[in-house]
Amino acid sequence: MLDLSSNMMAPLKGGKRVRGYSYIHVSLLPEQPESVRRVVDTARRRAGIDPEAFNVIRLSENSHEIGLLNYPRFFEHPFPSLAVSYLINLTTKRVQRTDFSSRANPPILHRKELLLHPEHPAGGKFNALTTALQERGAFVNSQRIGYQKCWEERLSSLGIQISDHAIVGSVVSQTAIQDTKEIARHRTAIARDRLSAPMQALARHGLLIPERSVLDYGCGQGDDVRALQAGGIPVIGWDPHYAPDVALKPAEIVNLGFVLNVIEEPNERLQAVWRAFDLALQCLAVAVMIVGKGDTEGLRAYRDGFLTQRGTFQKYYQQEEIKALLERALDMEAIPVGPGIFFIFKDKILEQRFLLDRQRRIQFPLAVELRPPLHRPTLADRRLEALRPILERLWQKTLELGRPLVEEELAPDLLLEIKTQIGSLRRAERLGSSPENVQKLAASGAARREDLLVYFGLNLFNGRTRYSTLAPELQRDIKALLGNAKGASETGRALLFSVGNPEIIDSACQKASAGGMGYLIGGESLQIHSSLINRLPAALRCYVGCAAKLYGDIDTADLVKIHVRSGKLTLLFYDDFDSSPLPPLRERIKINMRAQRIDFFQHSKDAGPELLFLKSRYMASDQPGYERQKKFDDALVELQLFDFPEYGFSADVFASTLSGAGYSVRGFSLEKLGDPSG
Repeated sequence: MLDLSSNMMAPLKGGKRVRGYSYIHVSLLPEQPESVRRVVDTARRRAGIDPEAFNVIRLSENSHEIGLLNYPRFFEHPFPSLAVSYLINLTTKRVQRTDFSSRANPPILHRKELLLHPEHPAGGKFNALTTALQERGAFVNSQRIGYQKCWEERLSSLGIQISDHAIVGSVVSQTAIQDTKEIARHRTAIARDRLSAPMQALARHGLLIPERSVLDYGCGQGDDVRALQAGGIPVIGWDPHYAPDVALKPAEIVNLGFVLNVIEEPNERLQAVWRAFDLALQCLAVAVMIVGKGDTEGLRAYRDGFLTQRGTFQKYYQQEEIKALLERALDMEAIPVGPGIFFIFKDKILEQRFLLDRQRRIQFPLAVELRPPLHRPTLADRRLEALRPILERLWQKTLELGRPLVEEELAPDLLLEIKTQIGSLRRAERLGSSPENVQKLAASGAARREDLLVYFGLNLFNGRTRYSTLAPELQRDIKALLGNAKGASETGRALLFSVGNPEIIDSACQKASAGGMGYLIGGESLQIHSSLINRLPAALRCYVGCAAKLYGDIDTADLVKIHVRSGKLTLLFYDDFDSSPLPPLRERIKINMRAQRIDFFQHSKDAGPELLFLKSRYMASDQPGYERQKKFDDALVELQLFDFPEYGFSADVFASTLSGAGYSVRGFSLEKLGDPSG
């Protein structure tokens, strides 16, 4: 009787394992336990085929499905293509046959040596080819090269030709020695007058604090290190050229900033990732140059990157490519926080806090006075007034979390003052309570509940591992605001699934616009200032959060455009956005969530910059600069010279039309030409 009660892969000897499947060549079948051989023979007879009809066996870890695959010329071709497959489900007894022989782009097989016995005569030749291709970066982003055309394009892009399981031609074969001598990695280190992008991201998310040590791995000329030292952050910097004698030691935060893109050897890049992550106690930050962010015109192609005129190497990554590389190397999630910038958390509690903090709404500020002044204060009133600073600090923290506190959440000095001067935390809460604070706490709790739902929804979007131990404050949040973890997860799931419904997105956009949040083009899009994202309805915040999973920090842009029906988000970057009434568009970044793709569009000033008109309609009335901008916009509209289309028009057209009417722009004012008062 056939035993299907256990994992069929568990007793396997050898084989290649890929995402829950194990592959072995039929020559390895005699080495397997009798139970495996019996299962394979049962599947073959169920499919009604001879033993010669297949040469590769695929076993599943999570199901009772067996694949019998035929790769013609397995030993002769370095990457044989799949001709036919038989998928047999031993539980349902269903057989599915698929013929790939006539397809223009069939699946192909890599790393054949793993399917054979370690001592197989052909294994050494197969392994040598795999190693040579790894050194040239051919297997980077491997999920794209499983088909014949994709693989041929990869080899062609690297200038690689293969004959009889050996590389016979490549871009490095003629000039490798000379080019290697030309490469001077240390010349890529630049002097900075501000923190580098990954360090700014760490600071923006509150990860750079005096209580956490920092290691800048590959610190270059050390400007980041000096800046952090001046800010009281314990930091050391190591660099193979500029600071080789600094002793490497573990740190809570490790930064691997713009190191991987200057290393021409793919294996050495992986070694740098592994070494940096090994030194990180809590979090590793990685930053690389992204495709579209550098000018490659005139550069000489070299391996999977370019050689510059200064003798340096630069590789430009796709966002999804570097994310995949990091996750394969570390087997952990790489969280994007910007183009080419990722955080990988070793401390999972810190990761939860980071993800939750990204979803926080604007805090509810505490009023200067909790209650009006008394005309004739009693002794009790005077005592209460003396306690006012303590009560204000307590309620500020309470309103921040949107729920009652526990003692562990208070600063030690505040807790000591409460116990010595008031007696207990609960009594302090009662003393500080007022109708105004109760109302604020209700609003804060509702906002925090929405924060948590967005947090849970986005966790589910990314398929994040559920950790058995949640951060203590998160457990308290769930209990106070959502009831229990199961209910929180279910509600978060419902929120996540809702963002795929254009009607829900459209309704949320209308609600946001009606509340003074952004400019709505009915049925098409909502355009809003990036700082207002966390004020939007939960569905829109979750929608934007899904895009942030691909791109990183959305708030680095000036404006965000939420497309209602296409599953896209556009980020808009302007020059002098805050200081100009008509800022020119510099860059657009379109995030296509359905296609999992990010496209960059640069806008040249030489072609006549595209201006942003009526900037105030994308802002909130309480934003700094709103009143000044609104006054300018109203004055511009009153001239009745422009229709102000959605995408604006060039500065040249605007200037000529305005001057033709006898006006010019000066600061945030419109002036009549020839007006002596100007």
